[in-house]
Amino acid sequence: MEQSRDVTDFFVSLAREFLDKVPLTNLVCAYAGGSVGRGEADAYSDLDLHIFVEGEDDPSCENRLFRGHVIQLQVQSAPTDEEVYENPWAWRYLKEAKIILDPEDRFISWMNDMCNYMDSPAGKAKMFAQAKAEVDSFHEEAQAALMEGFPYSAYLAAWAGWIGALQMSAFFQGHSLSDAQLYQLVQKTGRSEGMGGFFQETYRSNQDVMRSCYWRTIGLIYGQ
Repeated sequence: MEQSRDVTDFFVSLAREFLDKVPLTNLVCAYAGGSVGRGEADAYSDLDLHIFVEGEDDPSCENRLFRGHVIQLQVQSAPTDEEVYENPWAWRYLKEAKIILDPEDRFISWMNDMCNYMDSPAGKAKMFAQAKAEVDSFHEEAQAALMEGFPYSAYLAAWAGWIGALQMSAFFQGHSLSDAQLYQLVQKTGRSEGMGGFFQETYRSNQDVMRSCYWRTIGLIYGQ
């Protein structure tokens, strides 16, 4: 735990130094996500640095090398309350945000308000419905691809649905956005043997994809 705190503090300092060296115009705030945001960074972590800016600029995402470390830099317009209320599942990563720079002390109060909404019964219900709709959509894509004779495309869609269901389980049952938590769920559900085995088991027929992927996915969603 102490080591994680030390590494997290290092990345926070690195982010602040990066922002000093590479200032961004119209910056509203900057925060670290991922393992740094959760305070779980280790020697294998990189830095997910999110920047909110004023204006209508298109979002950008790029890797920057700074002081020998990879920074995954994501820049986008500052979201409105309405955007988060409308699609809270897409903004769930605010719950693991660690503020790096908040020049006008706007972000921390706003972030707390948004996270309180996500933790409310209405927010949780909406997030669950949106997450389940994503999983169902991948299942429908998998079935359509199978019917059209594209088994590998079906596999990719079903795998995405399976991972989506695991993410739901990690978030709603384990209260975690951690990749480590997701990996543990993959191991627990017996899906860590790799793509080849999953493909062979799941795509022998349309009936198999329904039984092996969809119903297991629904079981994860409802905690069965």
